[in-house]
Amino acid sequence: MAEDIENMTETDKGGRSGDVGSLLRGLQVFHALAAADNGASPQELVHATGLDRSTLQRLLRTLVSAGYAERLGRGRYAVGSQALRLGVRLTDSHHLGRVSRPYLQRLQAEVDETVNFAVLDGTDVVYVARLATGQILSINIDIGTRLPAYCTSLGRAILAALPTDQARAVLERSDRAELTPQTIVDVDEIVDELAAIRQRGYSYTEAELEQGLQSAAAAVRGVGGAVVGAINISVPGARVSGAELEREMVPALIEVAAAFSADLGWTGEDGRR
Repeated sequence: MAEDIENMTETDKGGRSGDVGSLLRGLQVFHALAAADNGASPQELVHATGLDRSTLQRLLRTLVSAGYAERLGRGRYAVGSQALRLGVRLTDSHHLGRVSRPYLQRLQAEVDETVNFAVLDGTDVVYVARLATGQILSINIDIGTRLPAYCTSLGRAILAALPTDQARAVLERSDRAELTPQTIVDVDEIVDELAAIRQRGYSYTEAELEQGLQSAAAAVRGVGGAVVGAINISVPGARVSGAELEREMVPALIEVAAAFSADLGWTGEDGRR
């Protein structure tokens, strides 16, 4: 979509009225903001969109006043929460993606591996924050990537934090393809695994999404214990064994997920910190 707007001719942008041209230029700015992980300055947006600075400033003021952009301070801008109306689920993804970053940084500092934060959307998990290492993983993941919840550590950690009937309903709606010979597709078998995840406090998957990929995840909860997402560690199986992942990295994962949950207002199973 952003490339389509970028490649339109001036005649296309002008359309039948200046309003159409302004709308398209505003969408250029919006998409440039959406592509900026840590917000963008006006100068960066001028470079990304090709608009002159005065036009950009006018469009930014309009987007901010409408709630589609917000000022972060020090002259930087980011996508605003009103974009929820466009279906991007910013209540979950934009806000939580931003606030999860310090926790991902803390976890990565301890384990030195790729770490992610994702939320549940329908039958998928959506990646909303990610800190990758220089180590190459076989699967290409970016912010906004959607993967099936039934066979991913992130998805199972979130599903395990839901009431069993809700988790089962998500699984039954899922297109449970056998992505690898190790992929578990039977609903009852996955529900049994969710019960085990609740007991040990984290999920673990090995080669279910893709051969050579293994990961562990822990749910993040908010006020009242409602699950808001999950954090995971992803490692190539050729370099780190499952035993190493669980023994050396999972304790840090659980600790960071608990700290994130506490800061989001979760008071624990017994209602006390």
